[in-house]
Amino acid sequence: MTAPEGPDPLAGLRAGLTALRRRSERRAAEIGPALLAAVLASPRRSLPVQHRTQEWLQIAEHVLVAAIRDDVERALPGVQVRDVRLVVERTDLTSVTLEVSVALGLPLADTADAVRAAALASLAARLGTGPSDAPVEVAVVDVHPRSAPDA
Repeated sequence: MTAPEGPDPLAGLRAGLTALRRRSERRAAEIGPALLAAVLASPRRSLPVQHRTQEWLQIAEHVLVAAIRDDVERALPGVQVRDVRLVVERTDLTSVTLEVSVALGLPLADTADAVRAAALASLAARLGTGPSDAPVEVAVVDVHPRSAPDA
């Protein structure tokens, strides 16, 4: 069977779909940054974490989580922090759990100990001198390939 000669009956539909796609893509490019800015500007509910040195220090839970994640990943190449969970009772930090992915070939137990030490140092830097009394548990939940060194 051969195609009928003459104008394509679906040409108008195809042209309309193409125009709609282009319009949607332009609109998505406009919405993306605006949506991201709105999300970043919105207030986040977070538990306060307090620590007593000479005076009371209070820090938002999500700030502490972000600091621990950043400090551990900067201190330990080959470690990716997947999750940080804080247990806060009233305003007291009672425990910290980190889930990490470790680069293939790194010794798991030694790396978990180094993650724990880096997390304790991060807590000490944010909550005052000396390590926190809160226990820090580390779970290696994944192993990932080593990334190529930056050139």
